[in-house]
Amino acid sequence: MQNRQRHTRPFPFPRLAGSPRGGAALSLRPFGVDERDLSVDFAATARPLLVTEVLELCTESDDRGAPPDRDFFWDLTVGKRIEALLAVAGGGAAGPCVSVVLRCPAEGCAEELELELTRAEVAELNDGRGDAGLVAVRCGDRELAFRRPRGRDQLAWLGEHFADEREATRAMLRTLASDAEALRAACERAGDELARAFDEAMDEFDPLVHFRLRVRCHLCGAVGEHEIDLEEYAFGRLRRAQQELLAAVHRLASRYH
Repeated sequence: MQNRQRHTRPFPFPRLAGSPRGGAALSLRPFGVDERDLSVDFAATARPLLVTEVLELCTESDDRGAPPDRDFFWDLTVGKRIEALLAVAGGGAAGPCVSVVLRCPAEGCAEELELELTRAEVAELNDGRGDAGLVAVRCGDRELAFRRPRGRDQLAWLGEHFADEREATRAMLRTLASDAEALRAACERAGDELARAFDEAMDEFDPLVHFRLRVRCHLCGAVGEHEIDLEEYAFGRLRRAQQELLAAVHRLASRYH
């Protein structure tokens, strides 16, 4: 029982550039320790809505007041939302909040490569650019500035219909660009080139959103590039925590009739 209490203790919310409600400190609790966690439908809820629902459930105010409203979570950057989601899925334990097994892509090798990231390492990746609000993207002789996407942007895109990936990319660029006129001119001249330059810049500026890493195999020395969907990884851990909570409820119900 003592171990369970230690692992269910609240832990600090990831560092934010600003705080809600006049600076009240926030903390997160692990998922899967409260009956409300059973209401989360991982199969039927769209990802942006799911992230907001989990974070809202698991965020507490250190001053014992009301937690922040839902708008607070929608206004967080997507990277910060992923960082907080990983922290919740990791349960606040001292160990890694990301632990995956990769395979060496070299033909004839396929060695298992284990990757672990702590909360501190995830935070360092997410805050690698400090509080920089914009990233510069060069396209030909033009340089445009874009901001990081927020949860609210994802919610807006979720409600739109796009004919194809190219149209969806153009809509994202319009949302995130700091200068609409400069963006329109760049898209007319080299829209596809701009989209590629934007992807490359955001991979460095906002690395948790489309997480990629290069790993050298310790056996054969080959270097492979791996992509990890950090949101889906966190959802997998949250689903398991929910199933464990449900199993505990069933055990208690059967024991006490």
